[in-house]
Amino acid sequence: MNWECNIKKVENGFILEKHDNEDGGIMESVFEYKEDLDGEDNDLEAVQRMLYELLEYFAIFYSKHNKKNIKVEIENNKTDEDKD
Repeated sequence: MNWECNIKKVENGFILEKHDNEDGGIMESVFEYKEDLDGEDNDLEAVQRMLYELLEYFAIFYSKHNKKNIKVEIENNKTDEDKD
């Protein structure tokens, strides 16, 4: 079984195209930017939501019983101002 997907970056977010192996169709998921976020935060959150759906498409799920899991997190880096 072959699984295939495509990711497109568009003006207001991302589109994830997932190929349906059963009927040969294409399913689209749209990850739009949120109005209450701007700039880099919007990009990061849209990508995070898309990556979670991509993991689900490939049947990779988090489980507390697994020895290892994939986590997609947005991390704040400390700046020089934060060190004071």
